[in-house]
Amino acid sequence: MRKVLCAFFGVALVLGFAASGWGQSQITAGTVQGDVVDEKGGSVAGATVEAKNLATNFVQTDTANADGHFAFLSLAPGHYTLTISKSGFATILQENVNLTVGQTITLPVNRSSLAMCRLWKLRKRSPLRH
Repeated sequence: MRKVLCAFFGVALVLGFAASGWGQSQITAGTVQGDVVDEKGGSVAGATVEAKNLATNFVQTDTANADGHFAFLSLAPGHYTLTISKSGFATILQENVNLTVGQTITLPVNRSSLAMCRLWKLRKRSPLRH
């Protein structure tokens, strides 16, 4: 009887440790998110956001929702360049986005960035006068 009880507790102990291992998950990715707004602070819905991993050249694309929010929820750790574009606005390039395991980066794509880029785009198209 003693051998049966010892065997039973031994099996229960092994299964208990195994179950706790199955319940744990390992985080292997990070998140990059942000809100795209225009120079007046309004949301820019439908803006295309591309995240390019510079080591692998893998590109993942998201579209800003009605509130201008975008999120890449499971990006591999690494160095990224984000490109944000929408018809009628200048394209914004956000370089040197360094993502680590488990990290959440919130990028402000604010109105001053869009306003400056939009102004540059308009000036570039106009002819120079001497």
